Amino acid sequence: MQFLGPCEVCGQVNLNYRSLALHLRWRDDPAHQDMHRRWKVWRSIYRATLRCRKCGDTWEITDKRDKDKKRCPKCQALRGSLGKRRYESTRPEKIPDSRGWMTCPGSYAQWDGLRDRSVLWEPDDDLYQQVFTLWREGAHFKEIREKTGAPFSVFQRILTHAVGEDTYRSTVLADKKARAIRMAERAHALFRAMSPDEKAARFSCMRNGSLLEKTLAGVLSGSGFQGVRLNVWQAVPIEGVRVPREADLKVPIGDGRKVVVMCDGEAFHGPRFVFGDPQARVADDVATARGYFSLGYSVLRYSESEIKCGDAGRHLLQTLGRLRGCQRILRLWYPPLEEVVK
Repeated sequence: MQFLGPCEVCGQVNLNYRSLALHLRWRDDPAHQDMHRRWKVWRSIYRATLRCRKCGDTWEITDKRDKDKKRCPKCQALRGSLGKRRYESTRPEKIPDSRGWMTCPGSYAQWDGLRDRSVLWEPDDDLYQQVFTLWREGAHFKEIREKTGAPFSVFQRILTHAVGEDTYRSTVLADKKARAIRMAERAHALFRAMSPDEKAARFSCMRNGSLLEKTLAGVLSGSGFQGVRLNVWQAVPIEGVRVPREADLKVPIGDGRKVVVMCDGEAFHGPRFVFGDPQARVADDVATARGYFSLGYSVLRYSESEIKCGDAGRHLLQTLGRLRGCQRILRLWYPPLEEVVK
């Protein structure tokens, strides 16, 4: 539950009741301790604010057994005085939901230890101008909230009013996408700076597998294949040097032979690689596949699209079913698609 409410002792704005509890817990001066005792008494009583589905009005309850009620006392009394059909045909003008307007979102359960506990914003007031100015300057929502104390509902409504709902949504989506790309680029830069041994050590504890790997592992398990291992690291020869590489799946097929299966997220592998040079990424994938192949493994690479649509699972089962004797196969999902059996 969020609110714009500075502490009555020191004036610090607490963004929710959890932060208020922590604020009071670590202040040992008499004024804060007295406030903390009042807070504990207030918290010992169950309180909740419900909204009537019939008329939209809100009311407070103190009995937890009433938390699933759908009608306010007024509508409940109306229901008792009218027949079912007449009550259902009654359509009162629904009161707008005030819980999104008020800073404690419209709740009756507001503690009296806060100043200005039910502040409302209005167009062009100080809060409105401060939020809009910070947002226009490119401040992140967390920074705006810390400076103004505005909860998300107030922040969202102010900006929707200021720039329009479509502009607000498109801007937020573009901001989320840009942040995700920046985070991914930083992660890949750190990963590229690691040595092969550091990469192997960093991911040696990853044994659960990604969703793509689990999908193919589930297909194999459902078809009776036993002993499938996920995320197995080993050194493979690449350009005359043994380099640590990870096999997403290793599938035993009898006589001590195994098939290495690679599950390629298309943003991270193949010609659709988006975090660097796609040609260099393809060359590295091919070198890894040939390195495993030179050690005697069959190698099957599948793209994210193939795995999600089910083509990879069907192809994998068909291929495992026809590998006999000394036959081996090397498959890439991007042109030139190679299937070498010998």
